[in-house]
Amino acid sequence: MAIDPKFEDNYVPVSFHNKKVQWAKLFTPDDYKGKKTWTLQLIYDMDNAKDKAEASALKKAGFNVREKNGVTFLEIKRSADKYPDWNEVYGPDGKTKWTEGDLGNGTLVNVNASARHWSVCETITLYLDEVQVVSHVPYQKSGGFGDLTQEQNEIPF
Repeated sequence: MAIDPKFEDNYVPVSFHNKKVQWAKLFTPDDYKGKKTWTLQLIYDMDNAKDKAEASALKKAGFNVREKNGVTFLEIKRSADKYPDWNEVYGPDGKTKWTEGDLGNGTLVNVNASARHWSVCETITLYLDEVQVVSHVPYQKSGGFGDLTQEQNEIPF
């Protein structure tokens, strides 16, 4: 996948269909190092030939496809500092605003984004435009430290 010269240093619409997500921060922005962002990560199953081919093509084209803890993903963001009122998350019909709560890992979505090719540094940045929830997995908080009310007789270290 090469970048057409007419798109260099311009925004190009990009769509992703029926992708599982993880770490979706679409209703409360992620706050990392003082920068707030709306963000989600699209998951690529590297045992699936179609996903593997798509992830490889995106990486070859310059997209920041990464792997961490055995999971291959593509992160898409939008500045919450610049766009604090962004709320372009829709239900399965694609028209009704999503009101069913945070998206848990494994939620299936369609995503519209804008890609920008930066000719100076030969990278592509993805900006989140819209998310359509296809199949919802409710967000569940992790157990954290467990039951802190239980008394311990001794410290295990």
